[in-house]
Amino acid sequence: MKKIIALMCTALFSFAAHADYNSAGNSSAMGPRVTCELPNGNVEYIPSEICKAHEGKILYWN
Repeated sequence: MKKIIALMCTALFSFAAHADYNSAGNSSAMGPRVTCELPNGNVEYIPSEICKAHEGKILYWN
């Protein structure tokens, strides 16, 4: 019985971790990551709010 409970708990926690990794892959606290062209001509893959703060141009949302 203890083995079954341990197996069920392991499965439950692994699904929760998998769901967290899927939702956080393309975003951060500063918004979703975008391809941004900065005023100096560099193209960076950064959060959208950082791009706006540096007065960059969002080329496309990823």
